[in-house]
Amino acid sequence: MSDNLLQRSVTTSVARNLANTTKTSPKMMSITPRWLLSLLPWLQVDGGTFRVNRTKVELTKAERIGVDVSGNVVSFAPEALRGVPLFSGLPDAIIARMASSFKTEDVSLGNKLVVEGEDRSKFFIIAQGQVEVLSKGIHGSNLRIALLTDGEFFGETELISDKPSEVTIRTITPCILLTLSRKDLDAVLSELPNLNEAFQKAITEHQELRSTVNRYGERNIDLVSGFAENVEIPETFVDYSAHPREYSLSAVQTVVRVHTRVSDLYNDPFNQLEEQMRLTIEGIKERQEWELINSNKFGLIHSVDPAMRIILHAVRNEAGLKCWKLWVMRVASWGRCFVGMLSRQPSMAWRNSVKLS
Repeated sequence: MSDNLLQRSVTTSVARNLANTTKTSPKMMSITPRWLLSLLPWLQVDGGTFRVNRTKVELTKAERIGVDVSGNVVSFAPEALRGVPLFSGLPDAIIARMASSFKTEDVSLGNKLVVEGEDRSKFFIIAQGQVEVLSKGIHGSNLRIALLTDGEFFGETELISDKPSEVTIRTITPCILLTLSRKDLDAVLSELPNLNEAFQKAITEHQELRSTVNRYGERNIDLVSGFAENVEIPETFVDYSAHPREYSLSAVQTVVRVHTRVSDLYNDPFNQLEEQMRLTIEGIKERQEWELINSNKFGLIHSVDPAMRIILHAVRNEAGLKCWKLWVMRVASWGRCFVGMLSRQPSMAWRNSVKLS
């Protein structure tokens, strides 16, 4: 046997059996920074119930209309029209006939649907696409004041009045629209002559109520201001909601099992019970933040105002897929920057950790 094949020393693979290894505590990949739990204000809740008292809403906000677009067929449930405050008090028969009278229109990019100062007398529901609402500024240039997308609507007030529009509405994407003209509405009312009075009454009651509430639907507080003398001072009061929203305590529970043989024999250098408790508490806090975001009862996603929701469509072609991927990358990049800025603050994760004596 050659000299270079002779073993002249103990090998490292054998020698390491006599050495101590340096270990880390157990790591868990599902642990996140949990910035929401750190940044939200927390209150002491007695009795396990949090009630949000608020003033009474006399006029409910508009709701998006759920429109189903299946191929060339565009439809919606007639009851969804009651999400339009102006139509909320109309008889069922009129609502049903109005829903069946809508026409579907495909509109190209840049088309003006409503022009400021003109009376188009047409009600629009956006089935798919996006439009911008413009108003002339003091220098005569168009200023964007709103963006409307799927399920939102406009033009209902122009449908029942001869008042010219105060805004210009223009498509900024190709759109699929459901439209109802004044001629269509007159045809509906002519088919139901016995309900004309009920229609006028519902519209009048809504207009009267609209004149007495603010933009949030709360009744205006009657008051006067100024230095004029002998002015009649109005009487007023603030009404409260009879059924305020309540949030009941939501508990996250589990049972940690650690056999005594494990804690007796394998408890050095890391305390087995402490590590089990630490990782379980991390899991509980992760679930706590997930519930705050996703819970159907109190989660932020399900509680957000409909006007603040973003509707995403399925990508139907390769070009659209590339645009979608680019948009996702930009959002992800923005998210990393945001987390990076937050990470400069002292981490709250260490403050939330539990140490057992």
